[in-house]
Amino acid sequence: MEEMKMRRLVLFSVVLVSVLGLASAGSGFEYTEDDLASDEAKWAMYERWRAHHDKPEASDDEKQKRFVIFMDTVKRVDAHNKAKQPYLMELNKMSDLTSEEIGRFYTGAKVADRSRTLLLVKMSISQVFLKSKNFLTCLRICLRNS
Repeated sequence: MEEMKMRRLVLFSVVLVSVLGLASAGSGFEYTEDDLASDEAKWAMYERWRAHHDKPEASDDEKQKRFVIFMDTVKRVDAHNKAKQPYLMELNKMSDLTSEEIGRFYTGAKVADRSRTLLLVKMSISQVFLKSKNFLTCLRICLRNS
């Protein structure tokens, strides 16, 4: 039993180190406050970001749409990093994609409506809890079925 826990811990550690190594080796894009100072500076930053990530040419309408998404991402990343969180976020090659597009293109899955998913999870937990009358049993069953 103890050996199994140790193996899981070692496996988890190896996976964690690998993921952190990949994350730090990523090709992030750096920007400064000057890049956010004006609309022209923001557009120039967007064009630099596109070149940095070898984004394909797009129509003006598509570029405008992607620019809006990109700037939403920039605002989120900038606010997060200014809040002195325990980790930093950066702009990557997916910064002009919506959550749904990332889910569709990079995982091959349809991104479900979060509220519906949360409701289904709550319903499953409450159904199991009502049947078991024991929180630990409920937790084990829910974890096993997830």
